[in-house]
Amino acid sequence: MSVKNLEQCAAINGSKYEILAIRLLFDEDDGLETPHESTKLLRELLLKHFNIQNKVDILEHLYSKFQKSNIASFTKTMAQHSDDPMIHKLFFDAGEILGKQFVVAAGHLPSDQRAEVNLVLVGSVFKSWNVIKEG
Repeated sequence: MSVKNLEQCAAINGSKYEILAIRLLFDEDDGLETPHESTKLLRELLLKHFNIQNKVDILEHLYSKFQKSNIASFTKTMAQHSDDPMIHKLFFDAGEILGKQFVVAAGHLPSDQRAEVNLVLVGSVFKSWNVIKEG
């Protein structure tokens, strides 16, 4: 697998976790998902971080006023509260997904290069590595 493909894999999937956290709130409210843990703190952090009155207001930040760095910065906010069971689960799940993707990507390397594969983590989401790595 080329380095470029690995970079794209990490970039696309490393940046979506804060969006998955936001989607969880919509899915819960719409009755599509019933989280096992409370989303109360996650919801409060979302409203405060983006200075919005309700979760629907986030759509403006995701579309017309989209700035990847602004959305990604929500990961840092969540990481500061990683002791919250719901937020901890989101980070655990993120780590699990990234781990699976790395194993699959490394499997495409020639067999003589699989014994030791260096992994370079780039992007704001990896500033939260201490809570992602458990997954």
